[in-house]
Amino acid sequence: MKKSFSLLTLALAALPVAAALPEDTVVTVTRPDSVILLQSDSTVHLSIYGREDDDTYRFDYDKKFSPEGRVVTHQKTSGLDFTLPFLRPEGKRGKSYFSMGGVGFGFVNALGAPDPMNVNMAASYEVFADLLTYGRYVGPHADLSIGFGINWRNYRMNGRTRFVMNGDCIGLSPYPDGADIDFSRIKVFSLTFPFRYTQHLSKHFTYSLAAILNVNTYASLKTHYTLDGEKHHSVFKDIRQTPVTVDFMGQVQFHSVGLYVKYSPCRMLNTDFGPDFSHLSAGITLFY
Repeated sequence: MKKSFSLLTLALAALPVAAALPEDTVVTVTRPDSVILLQSDSTVHLSIYGREDDDTYRFDYDKKFSPEGRVVTHQKTSGLDFTLPFLRPEGKRGKSYFSMGGVGFGFVNALGAPDPMNVNMAASYEVFADLLTYGRYVGPHADLSIGFGINWRNYRMNGRTRFVMNGDCIGLSPYPDGADIDFSRIKVFSLTFPFRYTQHLSKHFTYSLAAILNVNTYASLKTHYTLDGEKHHSVFKDIRQTPVTVDFMGQVQFHSVGLYVKYSPCRMLNTDFGPDFSHLSAGITLFY
């Protein structure tokens, strides 16, 4: 139990028999381990075990009343757990935690790409997951965390232009006349290390800001189209992706469902060997 109890003689000062404590006495116990209230025919007994700074603390209070007297107790709960300024009442400052899971799916755009490289955001996407996270609460309603995960990004064109390899360099070229176009895309796979600050606005509502270090371990180029009834598939690996990039991500979450926006000012490919573009994505997250 993580609440503070102020006992203003249990609102029993109006009862006819004097208590062991003086009237108007206030006893405050912060974060007790347990509170037990017992009522018999003529006595109300309250016991409090433990408090924030002393696990062995105990407080006992008895109030007698005549059989003709009346004792009124109230218990109230609410499905709404919001309190101004929308902060959770329980604090966890200094506590650490480990967690697993957290996945995201979003649509991708290639910012600053040359005009012929018309990446279709509706067909381009990323999938990512945080596999392991270590966090520490730095305030009653905020925590910092570092994690490890994976990210898979797909920059896909469906228009009249395709990616081609000219030696070691990626170029842009139109499809042959009469080609039935499927797609041409660049894929990048990364190991990710997110550094995240999370603020808990209420029990189930949070927002977070993160800087994500991406170690881009693999990238490939693939093009599919059909010409004169014959299918053409071309795949190229080792396309000189930028080895390390950084993303900046903002996220809001309610319960286990969230929305995110992610931006990287870094170039996704080595511009000496491929088109010059950076990354923007937006989508949903689950179980963060």
